[in-house]
Amino acid sequence: MKLTIAQKAALMRATMTFEAALENAEALSEISAQADAKVQAFAAPYGKGPMGLTPEACRTHPTYRDLKADADRAFASVRAFNQIFVKAFAVEYRAHIYARRAAKIAANQAKQGA
Repeated sequence: MKLTIAQKAALMRATMTFEAALENAEALSEISAQADAKVQAFAAPYGKGPMGLTPEACRTHPTYRDLKADADRAFASVRAFNQIFVKAFAVEYRAHIYARRAAKIAANQAKQGA
């Protein structure tokens, strides 16, 4: 039986707190960022082509393909989790974003005033 996104969101809400889900989301994002950094570090010596793309010599290298596949899987897991997370904790997540934004604005205003 395949669950719909709404059913998955309800299941997440029933089994996790917002804080635990937020920690999971941040951990998955960090894993994805690390995987992307590995891809970028491998591709750096090859430079960029005239249009700013990764050159063919780099893209066909087996190590690059493995790193890129790992990064793509990590990003897909972030997307899948966020798709459910945002629906399950819509109100809490919105409040979290507003609080983070307010703190950033207050810090900028304090810096400008000082």
